[in-house]
Amino acid sequence: MEQQETSPQRAMVQMVTAFWLPLAIHTAAKWRVPDCLKDGPKTTAELARDADA
Repeated sequence: MEQQETSPQRAMVQMVTAFWLPLAIHTAAKWRVPDCLKDGPKTTAELARDADA
């Protein structure tokens, strides 16, 4: 399989945004979001209240 070359611009965007997913997972864990959603969906206001965010 042939590998495509990544443009410098695309490589820079990937480097700059690479931390977003781990940061989102860390934040969700820190605020106990899975625990807050265990009984079902909530509005953002309810979720913020329950997570003390």
